[in-house]
Amino acid sequence: MRDTPDHIIQMQRDILHSKTPAQRFEIGLDLINLSRLMVESSIKNEKPQISESDLKIEVFKRCYKGFFNAGEFEKIINAMAKYLKSSVTS
Repeated sequence: MRDTPDHIIQMQRDILHSKTPAQRFEIGLDLINLSRLMVESSIKNEKPQISESDLKIEVFKRCYKGFFNAGEFEKIINAMAKYLKSSVTS
């Protein structure tokens, strides 16, 4: 079910297609950044005292939990934690 009328969707498509490839790329990057900020904000609301390194791990968990099997997922999370811990102490 959509709440946007077809003519408005077409208008949005026309606007997007009128942009140059570089402009469309920038729009895509902006949307990715906005999405990341929304995920970070949600996590911070749940865990206000979360450290920056733990926040990065939690963002990864939310965004990529369906992309890897459990073993791979744990390996990646452990590697991230090790890397982030070493970069804080360096």
